[in-house]
Amino acid sequence: MDLETGVVLIDTVPARRQPRPRLTVSSGLRQAPSTWAPSDAKEQACIPYDASAVVAEADWRPATDAELRILCGSDPVSPASSITVVRMPDNILDGLAQARAALCSIRDLARANDYFSRQASLQLAFDYAYQLMARDGACYPSGVRVNQAGLPTVTIDSSSGHLVGLHVDNWINSPITQRDSSPGRIAMNLGYEDRHLIYVNLPLERVWQLSCAPGRAEEALFEPDLISGFARSCPAYPVARLRIAPGEAYIAPTDNIIHDGSSAGMANWDLFFTVVGHPRLRPA
Repeated sequence: MDLETGVVLIDTVPARRQPRPRLTVSSGLRQAPSTWAPSDAKEQACIPYDASAVVAEADWRPATDAELRILCGSDPVSPASSITVVRMPDNILDGLAQARAALCSIRDLARANDYFSRQASLQLAFDYAYQLMARDGACYPSGVRVNQAGLPTVTIDSSSGHLVGLHVDNWINSPITQRDSSPGRIAMNLGYEDRHLIYVNLPLERVWQLSCAPGRAEEALFEPDLISGFARSCPAYPVARLRIAPGEAYIAPTDNIIHDGSSAGMANWDLFFTVVGHPRLRPA
């Protein structure tokens, strides 16, 4: 199955500052394994996946020129139909240098999250994220998170402790055809290594069209089984993986695309700070 035109990537970081390709592509979607097992079980515990969780196939390869033309754009587009990568001001990572160094010696995940969340210099990250928000837009939850290294997907359901796999955020539960009015997410890589955003480049309305029988989409609300239905209907639809280097951030319409973060390939903690709100059309 070929890529369709959909949500596009706007990369504002100069190519000279990118030692590796920004985008790789997987051959499609599959049901998640029952459990994520770390490569070194002595250091990290196994984590179950939700029974209905969906993940990308792990056969990542560089995007072809034809795929890049579909996945990337340069013309002005709305925040609801684009993902933007920006380079953060240097003072954000500089201000966290001592904390980032100290985290290298912390092995317990809960302790790492507690320690990092109490750093006063995280205010610099919040202040920068606020500058990227539309001045008349509401600002939703924000916070820092430490994830284990090596996770194919990072989001964990706090009530079950299970990995949820690829998912759609649902901050205000907009109808599927009105997801362009939903808030987006700014996520900053405060860690030591590249982290990734894994996503399907189709807006949620198109996912609904490909997954469901014809109906009244204007009244349809998102249901979690839409993602597993899409994986069954379109298992070979290519999945994109966007590389985010330390000191970079992405701004994405996470209420309108299937997505999750990934710490696969990392050896150290995955550290990121996120703010939810209504981003500007173009970062200031």
